[in-house]
Parts: sequence; structure tokens; C-alpha cells
Amino acid sequence: MRAGIACALQAPQYQADEFAKGLHNELKTILQSDISKLSDMHISVRNKWPFVDKFRKADKWTYISEVDVIDLKNEIAPLLPKSMDNEMAKKFDLLSLYVQLGIVDDSFESDRHIGQITQIADALCNRASTPDIKAKMPLLNEIMTVEFWDNRTLASIENMRKEIRDLLKYLVGDAGKTFTVNIEDEVTYEGEAGGFKTSMTYKQKVLDFLTQHRDLPVLQKIHNLEKLTGCDIEELERILWHELGTKEDYERYLNRENLTADIPVAAFIRKVVGLDRQKAISLFSEFILANTLTAAQEEFINSILNYVCQNGDMEKKELRDNRFFFESLLTHFPDKAGQVAKFVALLHDVITAA
Repeated sequence: MRAGIACALQAPQYQADEFAKGLHNELKTILQSDISKLSDMHISVRNKWPFVDKFRKADKWTYISEVDVIDLKNEIAPLLPKSMDNEMAKKFDLLSLYVQLGIVDDSFESDRHIGQITQIADALCNRASTPDIKAKMPLLNEIMTVEFWDNRTLASIENMRKEIRDLLKYLVGDAGKTFTVNIEDEVTYEGEAGGFKTSMTYKQKVLDFLTQHRDLPVLQKIHNLEKLTGCDIEELERILWHELGTKEDYERYLNRENLTADIPVAAFIRKVVGLDRQKAISLFSEFILANTLTAAQEEFINSILNYVCQNGDMEKKELRDNRFFFESLLTHFPDKAGQVAKFVALLHDVITAA
């Protein structure tokens, strides 16, 4: 959950918000710290070494893609040591993270988790004689109001999480509630069973495909900033518009992600899978004929790469039209603006057909 939230908080609107950016940095620090503590000698860690090694590198965390989030969930999370210490507090952390993800990701539904939190708050209020709970009664009463949830923000949910999590120890030992589930099913007999149908969103199909086929040559080209051919583009269109769904499914997905329908399919893929940042910086150094970059120059190139990963593409006009890029360009590369523009052109050209 933390990986998903951190990924969403990379968007410009959150990076421009002081609290959201601070939360983004905190979440990534927690994730990096967890991975750094994994023992290299443990067989389970060695079996997942390519993933562990990738996410131990500091530069990997400058930007994490949606595919990276899946790798963190599926490959890294199971390796983390399990602890039953303060389990109730950690469960409340998770409920709070669900709500925060719902704030930054419109496709994630968190109403059920909000209901669970209000039930917890109500149960705590019934123990108001406990000094620790009594001290938090104003916040607990607020949590049970419609206004609190209608006006929820990342900051209000994070404050709630930190203030309430340690109170859940007072609920340990409560008898669980019993729910009677009565599901009526229509029974028919037609000689044989019908097919089993599963429901999966188009987005999940895309993410699963990109995760499971990361070695596909055309995907490797996009990740490694290699020039695509017309056949590569046709292969991507076939996958996105026929194998995983329809072109209409694809366009609806673009709309939900606030992407225009005219974005190149390879740019869409690059937004999801990311790119080889080390190779990109190496190419940039070749363009400006520099063996090393200053910290400020590297921060500038990282801002360009972040823009590419967020939007899938970048054209030279962005250097001129975007005030931040234009001012940074003149500050850090006053004599090499043309070379920087050529590098940005390369980022665009490699995902268009030859």
C-alpha cells in the first residue's frame, strides 16, 4: 500500500504540495529501509536477488513506475520479516493507508475501510474511561462525523493514523462480531457446467501483461531508450487494442489517467514501465559532452526524466514553454541549451516509428 501511494504522490500536483511531498519522501524512506535490512544470506532473498538488488539502489527511488509497484508487492513484500508486535496498530495503519490511496487514486474504492475505521472509533469511545482514550475523545468524535470524511485529506488521515493507532491495544480481547451470510443461488441443470468467467479491469490486464512479459523485445527497447520500428508500434497496438482489450478500453483508460487519446502507444507504455535512468543520464552526458554532471545538473536531468515518466513523452517545446524547465536550462546549461534540446528530441523520437 505504501508503494502504491508513493507512486501516486510523484505526480506534479502532489510534489507541489509541501505535506504530500513530505509524505512521499517518508514513504519511500520506509520502503528503502525495509529492503536494506533484508539479509543477503537468506535463501528467499537470494532467489529474488535481481529485484532486491534493483530496489537497493538509491537512484531507483527517484521515480518508481506502476510496474515497480507490482514488483515491490509481489517480489519484495513476501521477503520482509513478519512480526506480531503491535499487530492491532499495524492493522489500523493499513486501514489508514487504504483511505489515503483512495484520495490519490480515483480508481481505488475506500468506503468499506472508512466504515471499519468509524466502527473502531465507536468501540474506542465506549471505553472513554481509559485515560489514553479520554485524551483523544475530541478526535474520535470527529472521526464519526460525515463532515470529517467528506473533507478528508492526506494530512487529516495521517494525523488520525498517528493519534489513534496506539489506542487499539485497548480493544484486544473483544469478542468478534458474527455475521450471518445468506446467499440465494439459482440452481439449474443443463447437462454440463458452463465456462468460468473472471472479472479483471483493463488496467490490471495491462499491468499484469507488462509485469509478466518484461523481457519482450519491444518493451526492452522502450525501457532502454532504443529506437522503435513501425513493426514495433504495430505489435504494441495489437497487444493493447486486441489482446488485452479493445481500442475503446484503451482510450477509456487513457481518459482516467488524464492522458490525451493522441499519445503514442509507446509513450503510454513508457509511462507505466519507466525507463533505464542510468542509461538516460549516460546518453545525456554524451549529448552535452560532459564526463560528469554537477549535483544541480543531475537534478535538472532527473526532473526531465520524471516528466517523461509521468507523461510518457516530452518534446522540445516543453523546454521553452515550461517556465521551470526554461529557467533551469538557462541556469545550469547556459552554453549547451541546444544539446539539451537535442537530448529531449531523442526521448521523443525513440518511441515514434522509424
